[in-house]
Amino acid sequence: MKNTKLRYSAIFNSPQAGFTLIELIIVLVIIGIGFGIAGIAMRSGGGFLELSTLAKDMSATLRYARSHAVAEKKTYSFVLWKEDKAYGLYTDFSGKGADEEAPPVIYKTLPAALEVNLKNMTDEPRIDFFPQGSSSGGTIDMKDAKGRAFTIVIGRITGKVEVKRN
Repeated sequence: MKNTKLRYSAIFNSPQAGFTLIELIIVLVIIGIGFGIAGIAMRSGGGFLELSTLAKDMSATLRYARSHAVAEKKTYSFVLWKEDKAYGLYTDFSGKGADEEAPPVIYKTLPAALEVNLKNMTDEPRIDFFPQGSSSGGTIDMKDAKGRAFTIVIGRITGKVEVKRN
């Protein structure tokens, strides 16, 4: 027993115990390099973050349109302007032009780096949500420069909005 106690005391009370300043600096440099690599990796994924945020925001706008169309017994129109890189939500949209329309309920610009396309049964760049809960239906495809993509599907009969990652 006495021997064990003596060894323990000799190890932790010796001048060799602990870390030197050089060892601590080396560990801090290694940790700093690790954080630097992690920061670069997160920054390169920023385009995907922008894309997924747009998909969530646009689907929330579409769900808002459907629920308010049913609650208020009005037709809501989601309109996508590719040239202006923007989308908006209108009540009783006639398509005559910005000067003749009531102001949009929601109007947002699209990030310049993303490509967004709306496909529906008509040639008009819009999706209508009707008071019965149905819609004119369609899909909205969005992708970034790296080819990562999301598709928002709007059902004709139910007006249900689904987001799918491609």
